[in-house]
Amino acid sequence: MALGWIPLSIQAQSSALPFDRGVKIEVVASKPAPIRGGDWDDKTQKITLRLKFTNVDTRQSYEGHTAVVSALGQSAADRDVRIVFLQEKVDLPLTPLKSCEHTCKEIVTKFDKTGAKFGYAYEGWVILVKDAAGKVVYTKSTSPSLEKMPEKVEQLVAGTCFDRNLAVTSGDPVYTR
Repeated sequence: MALGWIPLSIQAQSSALPFDRGVKIEVVASKPAPIRGGDWDDKTQKITLRLKFTNVDTRQSYEGHTAVVSALGQSAADRDVRIVFLQEKVDLPLTPLKSCEHTCKEIVTKFDKTGAKFGYAYEGWVILVKDAAGKVVYTKSTSPSLEKMPEKVEQLVAGTCFDRNLAVTSGDPVYTR
């Protein structure tokens, strides 16, 4: 037997790719274009996340996996406070070389960062993927620090506020002038 040659039956047994290597995730956030609000300096953002999950493996199936997508915002009144704008669960029926797409509900947010500071501006997203048994297998985000805390990301709930360590805060920051 030549070096480097492995029988196909052994390759098939040992080639189960972890999710992060077997699936490509693409996220496109519609450009959060500020639009004039009620006052001259208020901003309104409309954001829609479009997701595409592609199984790049020719043999491995990731059926039964689910993804929880969260869209995040940052407080204009207190830069250390974030909010979960939206949270959606997506089933991932990923057979070999197949894709699935999902478009999240539109998020509309209003804020002002000058003068009377209030509201939240869109900041980014985080995706937490679980296997069929409910075990977290992958975390992807616009913020690398969130990817290092999957157990805390798993505890996020839509509509709640949290700090930089993902600890739930008591509520919205106080409106400042």
